Amino acid sequence: MYANSRKSAAPVLTIREKYWLRAHLEFNPEALPFGFYNEIMSIETIDEDLSDRWGDRGITDLVSGWRERHFLPDNELEWISANDQRQLIWLINDLAKYPLPNTPPFRYFPHPETTQPENRYSRIIATIDDWPLSIEKKRAFVGDVRLLWGKSKIAGRQSRWLDRKNNDQMDWAIDYINRCDLRQQGRTRFSFPHTDNPKDKHAHILGFLDHLYSLSPEAQELFITKIRKTWSQKKYRESEKAKKQVYFSLSDEARRHLEQLEKARKQSKNRIIEDLLSQAVKSRPFE
Repeated sequence: MYANSRKSAAPVLTIREKYWLRAHLEFNPEALPFGFYNEIMSIETIDEDLSDRWGDRGITDLVSGWRERHFLPDNELEWISANDQRQLIWLINDLAKYPLPNTPPFRYFPHPETTQPENRYSRIIATIDDWPLSIEKKRAFVGDVRLLWGKSKIAGRQSRWLDRKNNDQMDWAIDYINRCDLRQQGRTRFSFPHTDNPKDKHAHILGFLDHLYSLSPEAQELFITKIRKTWSQKKYRESEKAKKQVYFSLSDEARRHLEQLEKARKQSKNRIIEDLLSQAVKSRPFE
């Protein structure tokens, strides 16, 4: 099967099985003879890398047996989307904190700060697969996680003010979150790995806001209100700095017209004058 004839034939593993096996061996290295864990070059080639070890200590039986006892069917994990980085970031942070009954204190879970975006999905599935729970218990547990995600995800109206194309806003929001009392007091653990990608920054910000539901829905709502209000105040202060005060006189009739427009439009006098000037320039552009 392989070019190297010294290696015995190894079973062809699915991507899901490869990620699980690497995760499992990371915390159960005794499944291989001493030193052979270092032969694993990558997750993609793990079956080739260990092709002469499949007969040792029943590794073939380990893979098939674990899949049979602990893998949920693919369709029961379809609610986890490989393309939804926001959901994956929420999961990768929340799965690490779940205590499992009758399991060792140390088990595999992907580190939020070192797992690359393209690997998040597969490593999350590997985490679930590596839980040593029966299919029935795992199904119930994953069902609870799915329900929690549905409750935790904030509505679009609460996040519409965040513009993932605005890198300055993304950096400001992450800095605000890192300095907030919830983080400083250790009430929430959520990782913000360094990234230059505004889309990934945006996904982390949303993931954190979703994550706050684990404190309480009230705490989540309060924080969202505060961060959005603080951003609005920041924009207002910056816009005011860009303006220069201008003084001029208006006739009594012009003042009455301005007051009427102020009531009708529910805008400030300054904004009305700016809009009227802008409309005048657009309608009769200067030669």
